[in-house]
Amino acid sequence: EAPFVLQDKNGLYFTVLKVVRKDNESNNKSVNSKNLNDNKSNNKSPNNNNSTKKNSKNKEI
Repeated sequence: EAPFVLQDKNGLYFTVLKVVRKDNESNNKSVNSKNLNDNKSNNKSPNNNNSTKKNSKNKEI
């Protein structure tokens, strides 16, 4: 069973490495949601968010 590539609604490609035949539908849904969440967080520039969090912690100390 070689890995295969799927495409979600937004046109993003992702590779599925392991497939459980009993739960194919639920697995595919979880993979889709994970990829969508990753892309949303990346678009929000997580680096800037991390720097602001660090600064706020330092101010509290």
